[in-house]
Amino acid sequence: IQTVGEGDKVSKGRQSIIFASTKDKGIQSTIICETFMGTIMCESGTISLVNASYGRSAGEEVCPHPSILTTSCDAENSLELSSACNGLSSCTLPSTNTVFGDPCPNTYKYLELAYKCINQGTQTVRICEHFTGMISCEVGTISITSASYGRSVGPEVCPHPSIQTTSCNATTSLSMVSSDCNGQSSCILTSSNSIFGDPCIVNCIDKMTGRVLYD
Repeated sequence: IQTVGEGDKVSKGRQSIIFASTKDKGIQSTIICETFMGTIMCESGTISLVNASYGRSAGEEVCPHPSILTTSCDAENSLELSSACNGLSSCTLPSTNTVFGDPCPNTYKYLELAYKCINQGTQTVRICEHFTGMISCEVGTISITSASYGRSVGPEVCPHPSIQTTSCNATTSLSMVSSDCNGQSSCILTSSNSIFGDPCIVNCIDKMTGRVLYD
């Protein structure tokens, strides 16, 4: 990808041009000036388009041209047509009226794309009780698929002398972790009863009296 910024010169006859490409909080934005082609790509994972607009919403500071009659036009089919890129690691798109139609005749337009890179791999992280850990994505954003605060295995994981059960789980684990972390590039989590409650309380009951001896 060649990035052309303010003040850069575009060579004649060039077929593929990116006017500007930026990244903010995991979302990458790319602008392709009219009549040119541009390639968007993910170094890791696959493309997931967030938004697409073929038209013009900015002045001559973006894709400058002497013919700008409006800064308020957009082809309604922009996202639909650009969605062919979803699921690919790279995708080349033409910024032309032939593809999107002409939403503002006699105005020089551009194709503006916003997309995420989704990593299809699944990572597993364990954080022992009372500790804090961070999960992160080098590329793309976090999407929690499963979370469990409790215990399902023996002392080989987070060893401790006090293990009375290996069958307990806080039912709010997934919803709480998803709420905090989904859509973020990194997220700090604390493994604590104060956050999730204590799902592993074991009651000992006197068989004769039915009284709880301890918990």
